[in-house]
Parts: sequence; structure tokens; C-alpha cells
Amino acid sequence: LWRVRSIRMGKLQRAHEGLLLMLRLWGIVTAAVEDSMARHADGAVPRVSSFALIPQPRSVDTNEDLKPLSRKLIERLPMPAPLPVWHQGTHGVLRRMMDIAFGSFGFAWEVAEAAPPRARQAVATAIAVAVAPALALFPGTASSLAAQARARMTVEVCRAGCWLAADNAVVQWVARTMMIPRAVRWQETEMVSGSRVHLFSRRPPKKGEARPIIFYVHGGGFVANLMSMDMGVIGRLANLRSNPIVVATEYPLAPEHMYPAALNVCSDVHEWIYRRFEVSKTVFVGESAGGNLALAVLLRLLDSGHQLPEGVVCGYPTLHIVPSTSPSRVCNNSDPLLATGIMRMVVDAYVPPLEDASADPFISPAVAPESMLRKLPPIWLQAGGLDPLLDDTIDFASRLRACEVPLDLQVYRGLPHGFWSLDTLMPEAATAVNRAVASVSKL
Repeated sequence: LWRVRSIRMGKLQRAHEGLLLMLRLWGIVTAAVEDSMARHADGAVPRVSSFALIPQPRSVDTNEDLKPLSRKLIERLPMPAPLPVWHQGTHGVLRRMMDIAFGSFGFAWEVAEAAPPRARQAVATAIAVAVAPALALFPGTASSLAAQARARMTVEVCRAGCWLAADNAVVQWVARTMMIPRAVRWQETEMVSGSRVHLFSRRPPKKGEARPIIFYVHGGGFVANLMSMDMGVIGRLANLRSNPIVVATEYPLAPEHMYPAALNVCSDVHEWIYRRFEVSKTVFVGESAGGNLALAVLLRLLDSGHQLPEGVVCGYPTLHIVPSTSPSRVCNNSDPLLATGIMRMVVDAYVPPLEDASADPFISPAVAPESMLRKLPPIWLQAGGLDPLLDDTIDFASRLRACEVPLDLQVYRGLPHGFWSLDTLMPEAATAVNRAVASVSKL
């Protein structure tokens, strides 16, 4: 009886996965048809080239009353079963880990709702730690709870979970101790425009000595500080033979500090670098939301006529902050690390209500005018084939190539969002990190 039940459950799970995949494909087709019909009807001219995978947003993207049923199902219905690849090998391990994390903390946050506001995070943390072992024994329950948590994600839940995983003093100390090479002996922290700026190098700069600077901006969806997860990359950059100084900046987080607060601080830190050090050259590096900010600072420098960096290296950057659908955003909408609910939360938190993110290149660098793109320095882009933001990178790379900007685009088909932090778990991610560090050294 147990074997018969297992076979039936396996068949049901495969049928469920196939149905979800068909729903995703149907969403892509209907969105493309609706967008094409709408453009022909009103004669609209897209702000970016017509071959873009991510179309310009329309009223159907923001008005719930106008959305078709298939679109509502994709965005609102919790999907506990991701693509089949997430049930195999290291992908399966990562999915189970993230399901336990999201499921336990999402459940704990709801249970702790009755606690006083100041104590809610501590109560939720204690509950999550107690619930996590039980969810490890019941993966189906963990998957369902995680899907619900992702679909209903709020800034408070996201930030509290990130604090537990990466933004508390213990994790930060462990990350610096274990992930920064011993050769990187000089580590300091300074305050610039109210934000902490961390300095890493093999030795402190000498007076009058010109040194290369790597300006690093961390990710976290503009709402969380995940720099601790980047310490492995930061340490390797600081240990390059060219003896650079890595300037890794924090920035004010949304929604308390919406656009352009984070961009202003990053721009201030870049100006501070030239007052603090003798600079031989600079290279910008950013991942996820940090890639967005690094490119936005670059566009500001271009707009103001200041000196540009030698190049920019971005990992899975957020480049087109609009609610439009695209193939990667639909097919990978239940990504264990960046599901649709999390993306929607990030957009609402970062972009002010009256700002048009689809027209502002400092919010969405992918829509920068060609007159600016043609002046950009060499750019290295890395993206994962399982990342909802894959199309952001592809669209931006297509525009850069059309503008004849020196470009190196690397797409790793088996990697999800955030793979710079997964190099110890996935060999393909380790390869990607090695190539990213090598590309910085070439600049």
C-alpha cells in the first residue's frame, strides 16, 4: 500500500509540475499577444528597441481589474512546485534549504503577530529556530509554507529573515573571519553620508601612492543589507595581485529611504574615494540591486561629465524595475530566492509612487538613451538561466551591443539569482565567481 501511494503521489506531483509549466507558457503567450494588440491599437512607440523581452508597462500591469485570469494566477497563486530542475542534486538541496528558511520564518512571523512590535522580531526568530527542524522532516509542508510566505512577502518579514541569515553581528564576524583571506590584513570602516563604508586591502595605502580602487555595491533588493553574503567575493577581489583597495559601501534601505536615497549615498561615496585616496584607476562591481546602483552611479558620472571607471562588472543586476511580464519572469516566477511576491515587494518599497521607473535610467538603467549608452566603458554582465531577472540582463546586453559598447555577457543556464553567494554549493557558481574576479583583474 505504501508503494502504491508513493507511485500515485509521484504521478500527481509530475502532473502538477506539468500543469504549472503550461500555465507559465500560457502566461508568456497571452502577455505577448495582449501587448502586441495594445501597441497596434494605440500606435504606441516603445521607449526602447522593439526586440526587448521586457515590454514597457501598461495599465494592465498595475490595474488588478484589467488583468486577465492567467496573469492573476501566475502572480497571486502560491506555487509550491518549481521547475523540475529544482528537485535534483544541489538545486534540490538549495530549494529545501530555502523552503525551510522561508517557511519557518513566514510561519513564525504570523504567529508572533500578537507580540509587542519591538519584540516581534525576537519572538519570530525564536519560533522559526524551533520550527525549522520539524519542517526539515516534512518537506511538503515546508514547500507550501514557503510558497505562501513568498507570495505574501512584506518588507518586515524579508528584513527580519535577512537579519537572522546575514545581517546580525555574529554572522558578520564569522563572514569576515572565515571568508576574507588572511593576506587581506588591512580592514577599516569609515562613515560617509551617514552610511558605513568598509575598506579591504592587503596593506594600507602609503602617502602619495596611487592605488587601483574597486567600488563594490552589495545586493539585497534595496531593502536589506546582505554584504555578509558577499564577503567571499570581496575577499578575493581585495587579494588580487594588483593590490587594489576594495571600497564596499552600505546605503540607506527602502522603504524608509526610497529612491534616490541609496543612489545619492553611493554617488557621495564615489566622490569621497577621490578625496580619501590617490587613485590610479577605478572599477565598479555590483550584484543584484548593487548592480543597479553601480550602473546608476556610472550614468550619473556620464551625465555630469566626471571621470568614468575603467569598467563595470555586474552579477545578475536589477536593470528594468517595471511590473511587466517577460519569459524569464514568468518561467522562473517561483525561484526559491527571488519569487514574484518578493520582486513585487521590492518595486513597491524602492520606487516612489509618482516616479516612472520605466522612463528614468537612474532607476532602470536598461532604458538609458542610446546617446548615453554609446559613451559607456567596457561592461561585464553575468546572469543565471533560472533567474527571473535573466531578461533584464539580456535586454540591456542587446542594447549595449547595438551601441557598440565593449561587452562580455556570460549566461549560466543552471544558476538561480544570487549565485555569487552559492560558489561553495554549486560548481557552476564557483566558475562564475572565478570568471567575475578574473574580469576585474583584467581591467
